[in-house]
Amino acid sequence: MNANTYGINLWVGWLAMAIGIAVVIYLVSRAERDYTQKVSAEDILKKRLARGEINKDEYRALKNMLTQN
Repeated sequence: MNANTYGINLWVGWLAMAIGIAVVIYLVSRAERDYTQKVSAEDILKKRLARGEINKDEYRALKNMLTQN
C-alpha cells in the first residue's frame, strides 16, 4: 500500500514542479514587457533638443510635422 502512495506523490511532485516553472516563466516574461516603455516621437524630439542634436528651429519644424499627421 505504501508503494502506491509513493507513486502518487512522485507524480504530484513533478506536476507541482512543472506548474512552478510555468509560473516563473510567465512572471518573467510579463515583467520584461512591463519595463519596455512606449516613447512618443515628441519625447524623442525633446531629448534630441536637450542633447543639442537639433536646434530650436529644427525642433519646431519637426514638431509641426508630427502634429500635422
